[in-house]
Amino acid sequence: STLEDLRSRGKKMTLEIFISKAPAYLLEPPGIATWTNPHPTQGGVQPLPWDVRTLAAYQAMIQNLANHQVSGTSWRIADHPALESVDASIVGLQGLRELSNTLINHPDYTREKFIQSIVDAVAINRMAFFKQHGFLALFLMDDNDPEVSMDQAVLDRLQTEFNVPGKPTLGYFQETLSDAGPRI
Repeated sequence: STLEDLRSRGKKMTLEIFISKAPAYLLEPPGIATWTNPHPTQGGVQPLPWDVRTLAAYQAMIQNLANHQVSGTSWRIADHPALESVDASIVGLQGLRELSNTLINHPDYTREKFIQSIVDAVAINRMAFFKQHGFLALFLMDDNDPEVSMDQAVLDRLQTEFNVPGKPTLGYFQETLSDAGPRI
């Protein structure tokens, strides 16, 4: 296995799971709640981050992945010494970045529901892979709330849920030289 090959060479691996698109079986009736991302290369029909059925499917997938036994070993993937870090993705988005403002203008959007869905998705990942470093792409994002910008509200909430004693850790990153962002 790749993990065993890396371990034998003294190397480590980062696992990044791209989850912005829903598998076809989730889109079939009765279907999940979706939105259409207009991004030219990463767009299309995607699950709403707060869709309960999608979050349940994501939790099952992440837990099965974490518990999967690495071939030829007694280790679960989540316990393998070569697995160093895992991306804590947001369902339907990947990271906190949506340049078109389509999602925040969805009729079912509320700031509270959106932030809770981010916390829920990140928690699913961090609980399954609590031994590894976790990270989330965090970019500028706003929904025109005059009090606090969306990205700051998300960061504030994540900081109360993670990176405190007794809770899993979470790091943040930005790709500063990529396609259409970040917006500054």
